[in-house]
Amino acid sequence: TTTYTQTDIVPLGTESIRLRLVSTKESLSDPSGIKYDNIQLIADTPPSNSYPEVSLYNENLVRQGGFDLTPITDFDWAVANGEWTASGSELYATAQPGVQVAEIYQDIDLSAYQTKIQESKQAFDFSAYIDGDSGGDKGRIKVEYRDANGFALNTFDTGEIGSTGWLQYTDSRIAPTGTKSIRIRVMADKATTTTPSGVQFDTFSLVAQAPLVSATPAPPIELPEPDCTCKDGLNGTAGSDGTNGRNGRNGTTGAPGSDGKTGPSGPTGNSGVNGSDGATGPVGPQGNAGVSMTNAEVDGNGDLVISLGDGTVLNAGNVRGQKGASGQNGTYTQELASKSSATNSVQSATFGNSVISVLALCLAFPSFAYILYSMVLNRNLASTEIVSKTTTSDIPPATASEIEMQFTDNLRSAL
Repeated sequence: TTTYTQTDIVPLGTESIRLRLVSTKESLSDPSGIKYDNIQLIADTPPSNSYPEVSLYNENLVRQGGFDLTPITDFDWAVANGEWTASGSELYATAQPGVQVAEIYQDIDLSAYQTKIQESKQAFDFSAYIDGDSGGDKGRIKVEYRDANGFALNTFDTGEIGSTGWLQYTDSRIAPTGTKSIRIRVMADKATTTTPSGVQFDTFSLVAQAPLVSATPAPPIELPEPDCTCKDGLNGTAGSDGTNGRNGRNGTTGAPGSDGKTGPSGPTGNSGVNGSDGATGPVGPQGNAGVSMTNAEVDGNGDLVISLGDGTVLNAGNVRGQKGASGQNGTYTQELASKSSATNSVQSATFGNSVISVLALCLAFPSFAYILYSMVLNRNLASTEIVSKTTTSDIPPATASEIEMQFTDNLRSAL
């Protein structure tokens, strides 16, 4: 068993001490043979002939002032409202979505400074950085000097900070008599509750100023006058470089670059569904009226003359046939109702040439064929009805002129 001890002076600016226990093993499968016990860290008592507060001067009393440990609310900062995180490469405090006004705070106990505070001789220097926002979010810091009941006896207030870059805000003042603690309040007032705050906070410090010590000045030392001309001594060695300052804010975004080349065309998509049928167009204008037949008659020469509605007159040719031979005498009844079908046969034989002419006319004028068809259908030339009662009396022979006249009259009537 070996005891290891070390005594050292804490460097200026130290905020915490980390104790690390490291054990290097020869085998990963076996437990370590090294054991640790009775680890202690003790602060030495300052000499009795000095001020008891001497170790508390010129050091930062704000714990985790740079928000280097996350989550920040697990290390000395308490949440009054909302949610906070450490963001960015430099780790600064930012309020998260959820509430409009978010706040964290830290209380610093001043028990070690009470003697000078009661004499109104203890001053404190405060410093912090705020990065403002141009989107409407506001940041604010308050440093409250509180009594034993938590009442603020005096306050440093930055006011609401809006559209600015990283700026340092400082304050130096003597703590009022009765001050027991200092509370540092960090507040973010957001324009919207759905996005993180655009205001950031960083590098908080609170340092107690060392009080002046009265002392009797030593008598001046009288040096003899030199009896020779002295030369300037050699320049001393240059001091070491100071620590680097904080990084500046990011510059403005550069102009957009030119557009890249157009990529290859993608495959043709599937055809869309057919659209619905369009509305029916308007009715077109009415066409010209057709030509109608106004009259048809056989003239004295036996020609069929047809008159049309537009004034045109057409001659369909001769429709009167040659006279046929006289037929045999027939019998008749007391009352002759109609001519027999034999008469029709004589008419058909007698006017064969007329029928041919009528057929040619039908081919040339379909409307005439329709009229002739109606005539035959409705009138039937009065040749299908024969009176059933007959007598032994003879039917007078019909001459060709009578048959021709009857056909002509029937045709004119049908037309």
